[in-house]
Amino acid sequence: MENRHFLTSAFVLAIVTLPMVSGCSQTASFKPETQIVAADGTITTSEPAPGFTQIPDLPFPTGAKMNIERTFIVGSGDSWYGQTMIETSSGANATFDFYKQKLTEYDWTEVSSVRAQTSILTYMRSNRVLSIQISQTRLGKAEIMITVSPREGSDGL
Repeated sequence: MENRHFLTSAFVLAIVTLPMVSGCSQTASFKPETQIVAADGTITTSEPAPGFTQIPDLPFPTGAKMNIERTFIVGSGDSWYGQTMIETSSGANATFDFYKQKLTEYDWTEVSSVRAQTSILTYMRSNRVLSIQISQTRLGKAEIMITVSPREGSDGL
């Protein structure tokens, strides 16, 4: 119980202090896992870039970049929690459509979605809640704030 309290406190502290971090933006390119099938039927898999393996249960648009300075993740696999900022060259509407289509393929169940100046998608999976906020930037790109947290009443942390 004490360990759970410590992890919860650390998570809350990180989320509260994350906006206070300033400086130049660092991004890391996202290279999704791909499978190549040769003519003889052999399958070759290329692995995602290091660091993205902590988020295997979410899709990412091609060419998306993770803003490292605005990312905080605790855990890995299907039990990670935290927040990450993704930047993509796709517009906000295309990004909204991408997540609306792809999240069910990753076993997320839609709770609600609102397409607006800042669009919001909310999904659930097991003992976690996923919130995605999508905003259009001035350059026609999209910023995607992804937050995954424990569902109320779960033993997530």
